[in-house]
Amino acid sequence: MKKAILHILMFIVCACAWAQQTEADTASWQQLLAEGRHYREQGNSFRALQLFQQADSLHSNDTLRREIADCLYVRGQYNKCIEICKALLTPDSLAQDLYLLARCYDKMEMPMEATHYQMLVAERDIENYNNLLSLCKTLIDGEMYNDALALIDRYCAIDSTNAAVNTVKAYALHKAGRWTEAIDLYEQLVADGDNRATTLYYLGLSYYRRKNIGEAYDLLKMAVERDGRRNSTLLSRFGVVELAIAYSQVTWVKNHRPCQDSTSILSLFDMEKVSSEDYLLMRQRIDSACAVINEQGKKDIEEAIAKMYPDPEVLYYLHFSLANHYFWNSDDKLALKYFQQCLTDSPNHANVYYNMAVSYHKLQDYRNELKYYQLFVDKADSTTDAQALQSAKEAIAECRKVLFMKEP
Repeated sequence: MKKAILHILMFIVCACAWAQQTEADTASWQQLLAEGRHYREQGNSFRALQLFQQADSLHSNDTLRREIADCLYVRGQYNKCIEICKALLTPDSLAQDLYLLARCYDKMEMPMEATHYQMLVAERDIENYNNLLSLCKTLIDGEMYNDALALIDRYCAIDSTNAAVNTVKAYALHKAGRWTEAIDLYEQLVADGDNRATTLYYLGLSYYRRKNIGEAYDLLKMAVERDGRRNSTLLSRFGVVELAIAYSQVTWVKNHRPCQDSTSILSLFDMEKVSSEDYLLMRQRIDSACAVINEQGKKDIEEAIAKMYPDPEVLYYLHFSLANHYFWNSDDKLALKYFQQCLTDSPNHANVYYNMAVSYHKLQDYRNELKYYQLFVDKADSTTDAQALQSAKEAIAECRKVLFMKEP
């Protein structure tokens, strides 16, 4: 009997101790969770991760695992983050777990996996517009315009005022060839204060696609000015529109006010009330203005083309690197190909002529050897290596002897 009572007492003591320890652990992990969140909010993901992992060792649960996964994502440990998120997945998983998976795969440049999870997020939480924007960009890049628009329409049924979403929608409409709808939405964005160069550009381009050359011209001109003429694509499109202005587009000219500047489109008149003499005078002014715009269009396209090419010195450096590689690996034909390109990029580097002469010597092409050694000597200046210059002069003399002996 005494033994039974003793066993009962020992059990009660152990149960109380276990309960006290459990209560202490609960208080401890909750405190660690709170401290970890504080550090995470302060941007200290390293300390936050340590505290979350310590809390997880005391009382593992989904809340802590999600906190750990978030820290791992921030710290770029995407595989570990994916491992935790997948362990949390269930048929009714939270959208936040799926979204974190999508972001991990996006960071790892695995677009198929990223898109798969983004689609799952969109199915469960269409109001996550960050996910929506990223997903729609992928769909638009893949020319899946209608799929992107279907998702955006689901979002807009809830919130049609999100400017970021409406910008993507307008772009998708433009790419889908639904230019009238794109124009309406872009016009609304501009009215709401969006005067970015890209917005004006796509609005102008939508007008151009719909054959409204005048509106396209005005908007693309504003876009070019706002961009500071830096974007070659934008500038080239503007040039194309400038060249597309036909002399007979009187209906467009009617929408522009007269201006003292002869390069501007001139008029604002009622064609039905214009006399024959005034009409001829106005047509002369129209023709003159259009001719000026056409000429400017040519210049704008030429400027855009120039901006599309890399700096010649950059091209020279890249081609010279390739040429040197082949030169030192005794592939003289390929070396010469890239040395020749170097001269196209920048013809003032004397060492290129010297290296080409050496390559031609190894190919036993003495005429070209002589030609390029002579060019090297002609290009030489005070910075030219004296020993290389002397070697070139000696090689020139030797080439002449060889060529003399070869002549019949």
